[in-house]
Amino acid sequence: MKYIGLLLVIFLLSGCNTEKKEISLFEICNESGSLCEKLAVDSRCKALRRDVIINSYYARKEQDEAKKGGKEYNVLVSLEEFVNCSEKATFIEYNYNKFKKEDQLNNRTKPLTEEEIQARKNFKDTLKERENTRRKNYIFANYMLRGMNQRTKESNDPFLLYWHWSRNGSEEAIKKLEEKVEKNEIKSYRMKFYLSQYYIKFDEEKSYELMMSSLENLPKEEYTNKETSKKIHETKMEGMSIHFSILRQFTDYYYQKGDYVKSYIFAKLLKMKNDNTANVLDIIKYFENENRSSISYIENKVEEINEALEEGKFKRSMLKSV
Repeated sequence: MKYIGLLLVIFLLSGCNTEKKEISLFEICNESGSLCEKLAVDSRCKALRRDVIINSYYARKEQDEAKKGGKEYNVLVSLEEFVNCSEKATFIEYNYNKFKKEDQLNNRTKPLTEEEIQARKNFKDTLKERENTRRKNYIFANYMLRGMNQRTKESNDPFLLYWHWSRNGSEEAIKKLEEKVEKNEIKSYRMKFYLSQYYIKFDEEKSYELMMSSLENLPKEEYTNKETSKKIHETKMEGMSIHFSILRQFTDYYYQKGDYVKSYIFAKLLKMKNDNTANVLDIIKYFENENRSSISYIENKVEEINEALEEGKFKRSMLKSV
């Protein structure tokens, strides 16, 4: 099935939360603390727990039905990550015999004092409490994920359709998404990117059209440097905004097409955002002899496109003159 080939893409999915004003976890728990209580604080999976609670809050508060599906998608993604993390945490084995082994190593012969007995009891109780907390967190988050997955099965929202295709292999969901692409109903720059990865296996032209459209609609706040790029899904592979993947793929795409100038432009844009995955020196040697006189112009074009992306005003027409 087509969706099996996109396991790598699933790791890149990071949700689509671009709230201008972030609310703190403390504020959410004060306003409505039921979820905060059901997912108890634990040293493991702490950041992912926060994501679940905050994304759930935004989804619950969203009144615009056109945006609600994207918010619910964020919840599903953060729940998925929290479930995976908390499941691993439940397998952590605590050393309840720590003191017994220490006593043996130290050849202890004196009887324990009341204070030592109580301290050891408290230590064991703490370990048991941690175990119970992690087990309960895993059970509840898994229950919440399964329930939300079932509840959203009939949704026609692009993000939720994508979830049910990429996670559940729903052919009905991907067919609906294909229809939306054909009708030009996909407006989200992030969803355009996700779908470009679906089409890349069998329709290269459509894939790169979607990627170019995604780049044209990239919000300026998403065009960040690699070391400062915020975490979106989020996320398991890079935790970066999607423009890094888009720029890399265009670098390879134009290189394979023999359009080394455009390949160089996208590679240089990556480098300007502190991503060194593309070797600009390897690319430039293919065109510098024939285009040595135009290198200055090409560098200016890189600066122009970079500035446009920083302002959220990039257009594909900027590439026509190179």
